[in-house]
Amino acid sequence: MYDKLKQECVQAIAYELPQPILNTLYDKLFSNLHGQKRFHDDHYQNNIIKSNALAQAEYFSIMDAVDSALKHDDRYSLKPTHPAGGHFPQIELNDLILIPRRSVSCQEWQKANYLKQLAKNNQKLNTQLDWLSQSKNKDKILVIMDVSYLDGTLYIQYLIPDNRLNSILVNINHDEVIQEFNKPINVKHKINPVAKLKKTLKQLNKKVG
Repeated sequence: MYDKLKQECVQAIAYELPQPILNTLYDKLFSNLHGQKRFHDDHYQNNIIKSNALAQAEYFSIMDAVDSALKHDDRYSLKPTHPAGGHFPQIELNDLILIPRRSVSCQEWQKANYLKQLAKNNQKLNTQLDWLSQSKNKDKILVIMDVSYLDGTLYIQYLIPDNRLNSILVNINHDEVIQEFNKPINVKHKINPVAKLKKTLKQLNKKVG
C-alpha cells in the first residue's frame, strides 16, 4: 500500500502546488538558511552554543522565507499558537494544509498543540468524489514541509503523519514533486488525486489506529 499511497500524495501535492510557488519557496529557504549557517560559523566558537543558536535562527529563518515568498498569496497566513505566545506559517490549499517547519522528530511534533489539532483531519478524511467543487472542505490533509540545511544542501520533504503524530505515513522528497510537473498530463490522475488519497489514508489510519 505504501507505493500506491506515496504516488497519490505526489500527484495531489503537484496538483495543489504550482511549480512557481515551490521554486520561490526553495530559493528563499536556501538563501536564508545558507546565510544563517555562514553567520553562525563566523561568530560562534563554542559548538554547543552555536548549535543551539543556529537551531533558533533556522526556526525563524524558515518562517521568514515562507512569509517573504508568499506574503501576497491569500492562501498563506501566519497563525498564532494556542496558548498564545508563538506563531507558525500555514499555506492552506484546496485540500491540503501545508506547514513548513524545521526538521525535527515526531516527538517534537507532539509538543505543538496546533499540529496535534491539524493532524486530527488525517483521521477524518472523507472519500467524496466531488472534492474539486468543495471550496470549504474541512477535512484537509495535513502535510508537514520538513526543511533542513546540511553541508551546503537544502533538503525538503513533504511528510504526511498519522492522526496521532506517532509516525510518518508518507515521505516525499521535493525532487519527486518537481519531477511530477515534467510528466505528461494524465487526465485520470488530475480529476481527483486528493479524493483517492483521502480514501487510502482513511484505510491506513484504521490499521495504525
